[in-house]
Amino acid sequence: MKTILIVEDREDIAELIQVHLEKDGFATLLASNGEKVSEILGKHKVDLILLDLMLPRISGMEVLKTIKSHLKWGSIPVIIESARSDETDIVEGLELGADDYVTKPFSQKVLLARIHKILDRLSLKEKALININQGELMINRESMEVVANGTLLSLTSIEYKLLEFLASNENKVLNRDSYWKRYGRMMRLW
Repeated sequence: MKTILIVEDREDIAELIQVHLEKDGFATLLASNGEKVSEILGKHKVDLILLDLMLPRISGMEVLKTIKSHLKWGSIPVIIESARSDETDIVEGLELGADDYVTKPFSQKVLLARIHKILDRLSLKEKALININQGELMINRESMEVVANGTLLSLTSIEYKLLEFLASNENKVLNRDSYWKRYGRMMRLW
């Protein structure tokens, strides 16, 4: 279950968003000001942050800067949700690292669609890496690079595909046919 941190000072809006997110299967955490954000992020694993810009004491832009400059939290996706619809605010939020910007009032369905889109994209990136700790082997599916014991290996296309296939089927008995189903054309080169 993915956890979403809702940073919103208006309790009625925060609760409305929370109800829709929980109905859609998300776990939620609430913060009514910028100070609570650091406290929550220090204690909980958060998969996405919904951030209002108009917060008491510390602005949402300052909170965004803090999140994105933090080593551990900087990769957490952030969607700004704000009544400020001025182009300069939107551009500033996106330039500071927000993944999306939704202006109030917004449709809950649109917000959920944007959340799913960002989390799906993040999930694909995570799947792009296969980390195997046995023998310190790391395979990066995006760049097709293989690192073994800290050394970048130079593999042919067939060698890479075979290694990637075997690594993604760890602890399974495989035969030539199972590889053929996945890489049929490549098998003809053998």
